[in-house]
Amino acid sequence: MSVQVSMVGYHGCDLKIARDVASGVVAHLKPSKNKYDWLGHGIYFWEDDCARAHDWAKIVRDHPARFHNSVKFPFVVGALIESKNCLDLTQTESREMLRKVYEETAWAYKTLGWPLPENKPTDTDDAYLRRRELDCLICNTVNQLAREGLHSPFDVIRAPFLEGDSLYEGSAFMDKTHTQICVCDPSCIKGYFIPAEFRDQLR
Repeated sequence: MSVQVSMVGYHGCDLKIARDVASGVVAHLKPSKNKYDWLGHGIYFWEDDCARAHDWAKIVRDHPARFHNSVKFPFVVGALIESKNCLDLTQTESREMLRKVYEETAWAYKTLGWPLPENKPTDTDDAYLRRRELDCLICNTVNQLAREGLHSPFDVIRAPFLEGDSLYEGSAFMDKTHTQICVCDPSCIKGYFIPAEFRDQLR
């Protein structure tokens, strides 16, 4: 399923990283390669949600033992993303592709006698299975198959996530619902910028 799409993403990080990337001192943000990444390995952004990216940077600052990266001064850098081949999991065909890859992967693991990774909670109160080792494997496998010539590689994987508490009693709207972007190919990032609400903090 090939989808061309333009997106604005926001990445929560330390002030120094944001400054270095936006000024061109560093070409790109460092890709995440955790085995539990929700959409596989790549550079992660919150789509059209600068405030959520900033909140994430604060979480990393406040819980350094839980993360590989450190944040001293929570900040945000934005990115203009032009995807030529996006695996967009808001669309039926993309979800069916992921399901098919899962079925083939599960069969291969069973044949080899390997245990298939599982999505797991981070603690007893985690109803969202935030350690997504199975989903990470399947998303990575999609592009592994591409490298083997079975389909065109995806430069971006995009998906919405319902997360958090109800906005109000009886509501199905969640207070941490967001759309996550995983950039697999950094060449589709056309430029970085400092969001307007953060520019005064650079002075």
